[in-house]
Amino acid sequence: MMRSPLTLRLVIVAASVLLGLGLVAPCMTIQPSMGEPWDSWLRLLDPSELQPTTYSILGGILELMRTDSLGLGLILLAFSVLFPVFKLATLWWAVDALKQGKPGGVALWITHHAGKFSMLDVMVIAVFIVAIKGLPGDTQVTIGWGLFAFAGAVVLSMLASLLVKRLEAPPNAVEGASAEDAS
Repeated sequence: MMRSPLTLRLVIVAASVLLGLGLVAPCMTIQPSMGEPWDSWLRLLDPSELQPTTYSILGGILELMRTDSLGLGLILLAFSVLFPVFKLATLWWAVDALKQGKPGGVALWITHHAGKFSMLDVMVIAVFIVAIKGLPGDTQVTIGWGLFAFAGAVVLSMLASLLVKRLEAPPNAVEGASAEDAS
């Protein structure tokens, strides 16, 4: 079991780096296709319609906001960007407070209980991919490495949250809980 604030800080830094990369890295590429013979006609009339489009999570959110989906874009911005940044900052602050012998505070409690929304944006992307794959024709969606980096950040932030909670508990309470779990 980890009781070291330094190791926990390394987990938070790794989650922060993955979050930053996951937000700006390619998340998905959409290759539109109507199927033959329509693709041939579309290539003649408007070839730009068949060009692949690559989106990052942040780029996709901004595109939604630009194209008449401001509400959805703001919701995704809140849960994909602002909430994870707030959560990681709060976890960092909590580790610092716990290292000084102070309690984690209300913000840490909120972070623990709001953690269930951490995967909301990943679910929205999954639903979006399924919706695109259901389009007629041969439209293809390729997942980019940015989605995996973002998912890694979510997992590491959930791990950091759990470890902060354990660091917050008295050593006997954690050992007692471990002994109870083993039986």
